[in-house]
Amino acid sequence: MTDDKTRKRKTQRNAEGARKARDEVDTLRIPLAEETVEAHITERELGKVVIKKRVEVEPVKADFDLQHDDVVVERVARDEIVTESKEPWYEGDTLVIPLYEEQLVSEIRLVLKEEVRVRSTPTHKHVSLTDEVRREVVDIKTIKNPPSSS
Repeated sequence: MTDDKTRKRKTQRNAEGARKARDEVDTLRIPLAEETVEAHITERELGKVVIKKRVEVEPVKADFDLQHDDVVVERVARDEIVTESKEPWYEGDTLVIPLYEEQLVSEIRLVLKEEVRVRSTPTHKHVSLTDEVRREVVDIKTIKNPPSSS
């Protein structure tokens, strides 16, 4: 019963307080209450787990059809002079791939490039020169023998 009396008193006080507030501002004020919940986590060990990994080997037999091609490569020397190259082509089931080589061809030809003509024309010109000329001269003198006395 004490709780009921306390509740009545609180309710009366709240109602009086609400009337006073309404009279003063002409608004009704109602106090609000709120409850909150807090959660706490506590770790505890309930047990243990052991994990192991292993590999099992099981023999299995399987049959497969495999296909492969045997390739025969044949080289054929041609040594032909051609004017243009061709793309590879098929002759039946054989792929023919032409291999080309450029060769430098050099020739030696005798070519007359020009002529040089030489002609002699006699020309006369009179020239006067003054210079010293040397000459060798031989003088011969004869000497007679004197008469002998006997």
